[in-house]
Amino acid sequence: IPKSKSREATKVAIDVDFRHVNSAFLCQNGEKTGKALREKMEDGTVKREDILIYTMKPAEELVPKDANGETILHTVEFCDIWEIKAGLTKTIELSNFNHKQLEMILNKPELKYRPICNQ
Repeated sequence: IPKSKSREATKVAIDVDFRHVNSAFLCQNGEKTGKALREKMEDGTVKREDILIYTMKPAEELVPKDANGETILHTVEFCDIWEIKAGLTKTIELSNFNHKQLEMILNKPELKYRPICNQ
């Protein structure tokens, strides 16, 4: 749907019992989606604890950069990025992780946060 209609679409979705809301960074719909959710919570249609808000934050925002803004990959382990992301949210869903990447996460010693799915 067009970004201009995301607020109304979110409200309609909540009205018909959708409870999984996607507000991906690349969609640029977070503000309108957030307003719609607040309105539906304020009017008593839904409670916050009944909604799963799914968003994707670009991974490049979570890795260190040098003085020129270049990513410093040689100092970052894949599993370290996972722990950073996991510490910022209640649950994590993965997208397009391959078998090797999943094994790296799931076999990490003392894993605190397990992914709930890989879509």
